[in-house]
Amino acid sequence: MKQIVVDMKILGVRGARHVVVEHHLRLLYGALKTNSAKWNRLNLKIKALKASHSTESAKKNLQNALSQSGQTHAVIVLITNCLIEALANLYLTYKCDGEQFNTLERLSTLDKLVVIPKLLLKKYEFPKGETLYRDLKLLLDLRTSLVHPKPKVTVNEETTHEGNLAKRSSIKALAPEKCVSLPARVVAHIWNHDHVALAELWINKSFCDSVKRENLKAKARLKQRAKK
Repeated sequence: MKQIVVDMKILGVRGARHVVVEHHLRLLYGALKTNSAKWNRLNLKIKALKASHSTESAKKNLQNALSQSGQTHAVIVLITNCLIEALANLYLTYKCDGEQFNTLERLSTLDKLVVIPKLLLKKYEFPKGETLYRDLKLLLDLRTSLVHPKPKVTVNEETTHEGNLAKRSSIKALAPEKCVSLPARVVAHIWNHDHVALAELWINKSFCDSVKRENLKAKARLKQRAKK
């Protein structure tokens, strides 16, 4: 069985200190890419099965593929959440000392990305009306419904327990491709306010390229909005 890999980043000597940072970013990013590729394959398979003749065998294969697709979507939601939280914690690690971090790390992931950077960076904003904020909030809500599920109970057509199960509309609104792009979109947003953030939150070239693409998209949207 392959062991869980811990990445190390040696920052060199800072004064009299030799700084080494250990994390799981590459592991999580790799897992996210692997499951994203699996979801894409399943999606193609589902389209092919829907277009094929409706034999009993095809119907069974379609149901199996749909079930696997749903399971993979759930895995993508959870890994995306883990990666974004890991990125947020790593960023705070660079900006705070140990005592400060121990206080801040108890905060929610949303606060770590929306509130705390305002205390560290001038002119930092994370507008609640923007798509990035909505997608991030939706991701965290979906994660809660999967990690801390509460059942919905109906007795004689009357709901006795509301539960917190994810709504179909919420699941559809945060499709796997949106989940997969979220970590890069979050880092691109921070990078717009902190020019060293991309170097600090480096995972690999693939992730770096994704961040740069998302950054260009964000700037293009801002230009388009300014013209209106």
